[in-house]
Amino acid sequence: MSIDPTGDLAEHIARLTAEVADLKRRLRNKSRSGVIEQVDAGRGLVRVRLNEEDGQPFLTGWIPWKERAGAIKSWSPPSPGEQVVVISENGDLTDAYCDTGCYSNANPAPHNRAAEHVLTIGDARITMTGSSIELRVGGSRVLITAAEIVTYGQTRLDDGQQPVHRVGDMDSDGDAAVDGAPKVFA
Repeated sequence: MSIDPTGDLAEHIARLTAEVADLKRRLRNKSRSGVIEQVDAGRGLVRVRLNEEDGQPFLTGWIPWKERAGAIKSWSPPSPGEQVVVISENGDLTDAYCDTGCYSNANPAPHNRAAEHVLTIGDARITMTGSSIELRVGGSRVLITAAEIVTYGQTRLDDGQQPVHRVGDMDSDGDAAVDGAPKVFA
């Protein structure tokens, strides 16, 4: 920017001061941590509560959250109270996006082992390792490995119409089962 020697120096200083203040604001807004306040899953947007330097909360406009969207796609809407980071390449929060996945005291990690992927939603839990997948809901559990599929809890086959019995257990009519389903170990 060139300074017009015929112009007023005070005007130039005021304009430069305003530009520096805007640059500082944009730099501060490039990456901000906050907490999800509202979720509009239908539109794929959230509003995030950020804290300003003066301690007063600031609510962003509706911004998208980050997901996988290539050959592998994901859908995992964040929830109110989740700690996040708001990212804006140019520091203007109107074009920002929300990066999820920051654990906090309110929302701690569901697991603490390396080389395992864990997903929890309510009482449901999926744990994947390099050699197994385990599904849990309440007291029921399914463990899948290369060698076998093991179920814990009541097990049914054929769309839930065919109960699985161990020989000697009581079947659904209260009779002792005399044989089991073929190739099923329960």
